[in-house]
Amino acid sequence: MTDQSDVLDAVLGEWSGRWLYPELTVAVESGERRPEVLVAALVPGLARPAAPIRTAKWLIENEEFDALDALLSASVLSAAETAEVGELQTQATARLEARLRREWTALADRARRVGVELPDVPWLVGTDDQDIDLSARQWDLELRRLEEELGRVAKAERKRVQELERLFEARQAETDSDEWTQAVTDCIGSGHFDVAGRLIEMGPGGTTTDGPLAIPRLRPGWTFPDTEVTAAELLSWCLRERPPATPAYTPWLPREDDEAALDLIRVMRRIVDGVDHHSVLDFVLALHRLIGGDSSRYTAEAHDGGMLTRIRFDRDDDLPPVTPAVPEGLPTWIAPAGCPPPGGTDPALWITLGPGTPVRAAADDPAAPCARVDLLALISLLTPVTEGGVPPARRRSVNLLRLIGSRLPVPRAIAVPIPFRVMAEHEMPWLLDLLGISADAVAQDLLRYETGGNPQLLTELLAQLVPGDGRPRAHVVEVAAIDAVRRDEALSQRMRRHLESVLTDHTAAALFRTAALYYWERRGDEFDIDQLKEDMAVLIAGPTRLPQRLPEARESLRAQEGNIPAALDLLVGAGLFLPGFAGRYALPFNGIRDLFRAENPARSRDLAISSVHRMNDHVLTDPRLTALGYGDQMVSLISHHVANELRRIGDLLDAATAASDPHAATELTARARQHVRNFVSLSKRYADCMTEPRIQPVEPLLRGARNRHDATWGDLHLDLREAGGPLPVRVNDYVFTMVIEDLLRNAAANTATPPDGRATITVRSAGDSCLISIEDNGPGFTAPVATGGSGKGNALARQVIEGIYDGDMDVLSDGSGPAGLRGAHIQISLPLFPGTTPATAGAPADPGPGTPPPS
Repeated sequence: MTDQSDVLDAVLGEWSGRWLYPELTVAVESGERRPEVLVAALVPGLARPAAPIRTAKWLIENEEFDALDALLSASVLSAAETAEVGELQTQATARLEARLRREWTALADRARRVGVELPDVPWLVGTDDQDIDLSARQWDLELRRLEEELGRVAKAERKRVQELERLFEARQAETDSDEWTQAVTDCIGSGHFDVAGRLIEMGPGGTTTDGPLAIPRLRPGWTFPDTEVTAAELLSWCLRERPPATPAYTPWLPREDDEAALDLIRVMRRIVDGVDHHSVLDFVLALHRLIGGDSSRYTAEAHDGGMLTRIRFDRDDDLPPVTPAVPEGLPTWIAPAGCPPPGGTDPALWITLGPGTPVRAAADDPAAPCARVDLLALISLLTPVTEGGVPPARRRSVNLLRLIGSRLPVPRAIAVPIPFRVMAEHEMPWLLDLLGISADAVAQDLLRYETGGNPQLLTELLAQLVPGDGRPRAHVVEVAAIDAVRRDEALSQRMRRHLESVLTDHTAAALFRTAALYYWERRGDEFDIDQLKEDMAVLIAGPTRLPQRLPEARESLRAQEGNIPAALDLLVGAGLFLPGFAGRYALPFNGIRDLFRAENPARSRDLAISSVHRMNDHVLTDPRLTALGYGDQMVSLISHHVANELRRIGDLLDAATAASDPHAATELTARARQHVRNFVSLSKRYADCMTEPRIQPVEPLLRGARNRHDATWGDLHLDLREAGGPLPVRVNDYVFTMVIEDLLRNAAANTATPPDGRATITVRSAGDSCLISIEDNGPGFTAPVATGGSGKGNALARQVIEGIYDGDMDVLSDGSGPAGLRGAHIQISLPLFPGTTPATAGAPADPGPGTPPPS
């Protein structure tokens, strides 16, 4: 193990290619030496390396400034990229400085309450505009110091709570005052430990003049039993308006485990008798927690009649793009219904205090062109009834804010771009009410059937049913209107595009297409993920030599297992998979199924095979490849080549582990290291695919492919028969070499066991064409493989030869090749360019064994 660690450490320490892999960059620069950690950071990204500029941006986003400094010192970025990274780093450090100020200030308040002294830090004593210049390593140290102090204060808080609870229990036995008990409990729960201590010391008859006085003072005026009060009654009482409960809402209280809603109600009780600094911050913080905001980064700015805040989220794409300022938080105005936002604040969301319409666009109010939500909608409508369970905070934020964004008046009306949770049946009434739409039970059922409960599809369908003039959408939807639009082909296409956006995730697409292939026509049949993985392995192995290839196909899928949970969340969230019991799933039999009706069974199989292979490739499409007309087939070819390289490295390592001769094990390890170096060189050459094809002799490229195959695999007697003179063709040397290597690898896989396997490459001219024949002495190809049905390498090669180089490729099994080997025969025809002088600048010489394709 020590020798392997030293070898790996030496290779990675000298390897400039680490800048292509962000996770590996962080591991290496942090001094990590454990092979299992380094390999785990490297292997998942081998097939999809990032350009150094993307790595730099990733490091900035993840606050890995120390590793970023190392990357910048390596001078791998252009001047323009360095300038861009410098600007991004400046912005990131400014955000980090503001975050440290906020979190240290909040921590200082917590520390004061438990008597913990914090160290002197500039974030507590400096002004907001003070310039603090720290190195990358110092930023990392500051973050770690904050985490340590947070832990120290939290430990002191736990200790203080335990002390107060012991005193409280002893004193509680002496009294039966519910009011005093509730006041002490609320003070402890809100962190006002000194007030709680004085209340315990004085007992039920005492009073105190500081702290959250609203808690003990509210109880005498509390006229509702806790088990019966509705949210509408509670909030109306808190706001001193006291109207009856809003008729549209049934009596309701949050469930006991809905801590966020209960916490907001507790805060509302505290601010009834007045607003002070602590109650404002507590209210805004509780509001952030309620709808999934990042509560570590909140602000509150007092204005006449209300307060302005920004609700931030961990992932910006969870928000609708309603304003340019969304990445810095959603501007939110909190005030009574009669207090519009101050001029110039331009909030996207107005949370009104007091009863009112759950959600409405304020297009008729020029002073407030934003979406309105009352507090009742936030805490009651988003947790509709107990049978649905309490949605997590993330679900609240997604379901509320996206729908608010989609309901905003023109010009802020937007489409919902990202799929989210499918609605339960009981949620349809309150969601329609949230949108200002009325529908009877039959219409509600039809809306849910047509959309499968997917809110994106529902948004599209409702947009077709309800006039989109930017006004509040108070509208009645009837069954006849739904029937009139449900067969609209344009609407179906828009709804289908939403579902297909989920299938841009390779793993989700592979799972769905495989399930559709095997279970689409069997209504109600359930399946589990183990079944789907086995089905995908069968698709990868193909119909020929299935028993031999199935174990390898199963092994290749193991690298994707970590992506499956997230893919399942996407599919379930979009309604493409319906969860059942014991980890089983079923396909939908509703309007979502009808949207995919156009896919015939034959195409379904093609889609399933293609999706599984793309998932296994794990390579992203580069837009520059598409711009050259290469498209997905080029990316698939690269990833297929990478998969073969990885397989060979694994074979060598397995052989080295099993070798009983130390000398043989050392030699195999050395060969594996050489292949790793070559593989890294290969993975760095995605840019080579983007060079224009050039006229050059084909013979050196064929010799290079032959020599590289011999050095990498050594499992084939391989001959090359050349024509008498150079045959100029127009190809990209890197891409063409990959095609030939993959065809040779297929030939080796289909011949007899070495040392009996033989193959021959013959190149000759025929009129205005260059003919390249690759023959082997195996059993030949079956019909599905010959047509590209499961012979992936052959199918990709044909796409490149015919789709990019204007050539032809035939896969035969009739022994008709010029070498007469009587096995499979692949014939490639490329246009000749006679009378031209092949380009020599950068033209490859005959590569020796082990030499990677030219860059």
